[in-house]
Amino acid sequence: MKFTKIVMLILIAGMMLSAGGCGSELVPVSVIAYTMIASKCTTHRSANFNEAEYAPYVDPGTGKVIGQAFLRTRKGDFKYGSSVLLIPVTTYSTEWFQGVTHHVYLEPADSRENKYFREVLTDEEGRFEFENLPEGSYYLISKIYWREFPTSSGHPRLRGGVACSTAKVKNGETIKTDVTRYEYHWLSL
Repeated sequence: MKFTKIVMLILIAGMMLSAGGCGSELVPVSVIAYTMIASKCTTHRSANFNEAEYAPYVDPGTGKVIGQAFLRTRKGDFKYGSSVLLIPVTTYSTEWFQGVTHHVYLEPADSRENKYFREVLTDEEGRFEFENLPEGSYYLISKIYWREFPTSSGHPRLRGGVACSTAKVKNGETIKTDVTRYEYHWLSL
């Protein structure tokens, strides 16, 4: 009886909840769940895009970052990233990076930031190389997902996550880094 009352209170409270910052009207829990899945309830960015912070990353340099992007499965197999994104470290990109690694979904980025990103394709074992980099600090990101068969439910399961790393580059130097687990989550299809 006590359990039933608790469930009823949760359901009633759920019907009264607003969409968790995604809207101001009162909506049913099922709508909130759908809204959170569909929009991922984006959070307002507190950092502003500052072009001056990106200025050191405009001209080519002589630095280089090499490495491998991968995640390890529970069975010990390796799954490799197909591309790696390199992003200069700034106040603006740091807010985004912390969001990625802490499951916070920020509102869309300022489109001016895109011209400072670099992306390379990896080989079949996730190896990558960025050349002609100016001195500075960078985030490296690779999304790595795979389907796992069979599962106890008989449905394929999407596994994987976002592999991340950082690199501090100096002109004339080659930095080696593995882009691997920061965030690892399981998704069912």
